[in-house]
Amino acid sequence: MVRFNRYFKGKTKALVLSYDDAQATDRHMVELLNEYGIKATFHLNTDNLDRKGYLCSGEITALYKGHEIAAHTHSHPHMVQLPKEERLMELWKDREGLEVISGTIVEGFSYPYGEYDKKLIRLAEAVGFTYARTIESQYDFRLPGDFYAWHPTCHHRENCALLAENYLNYDYREGLSVFSLWGHSHNFEREGNWEVLERFCRLMGGREEIWYCTMGELARYVRGLGAVRTSLRGDLLYNPTGQELWFELDGRLVSIGPGERKRTEELL
Repeated sequence: MVRFNRYFKGKTKALVLSYDDAQATDRHMVELLNEYGIKATFHLNTDNLDRKGYLCSGEITALYKGHEIAAHTHSHPHMVQLPKEERLMELWKDREGLEVISGTIVEGFSYPYGEYDKKLIRLAEAVGFTYARTIESQYDFRLPGDFYAWHPTCHHRENCALLAENYLNYDYREGLSVFSLWGHSHNFEREGNWEVLERFCRLMGGREEIWYCTMGELARYVRGLGAVRTSLRGDLLYNPTGQELWFELDGRLVSIGPGERKRTEELL
């Protein structure tokens, strides 16, 4: 019996951080994250780059190496107030600009002010984003039911250390889980509490049971599991993706490589 309930190397827990606006305080945040081996997704507005208090466009590729560059609209407007054409340009200009600057494919998006509707979700998908994050804290560790309305676990102001401790003690054996933290790095500077982030990183970093990934990596992996094809008898599996996928087969941890077609007896 196949159960798609594992991340890489058999892990069942994942940690993703998602921070917005590309302010200069991201520099210190990246230093802290790198020290503890934690990845993050950074959602940037191209119109803010090279302005006072924000990052320089020429530094983001090196700064965010090992992390993920994602979109947050070109100029950070209230998107639900805009006509369709302006919404489309905000999404398009931000994705295109970030791709030109970074030389990477930009897959992710976060809604400015957390505001979105069904029309905006459809536009985000049409522009080529594969997921979009909201600001609606769930205070639990479920995978998103809809990657275009990805609700985080919590903001870092919402007693994230206590929730992190709960997550470390979380023993849900039936499926995959994720701790998703979001915010703005400039909050730590303005409120003088960088220790909140450092305490969180110290608690969550270096854990063998946690997969440290970006939002894009997690979305691709979970969708990859959903893309695996099985025969009706369940004795043949095909992985059509470009990544190795891990799962349980008759209660045993196994994996199938990218593009591989395997009979179950080969995997056991």
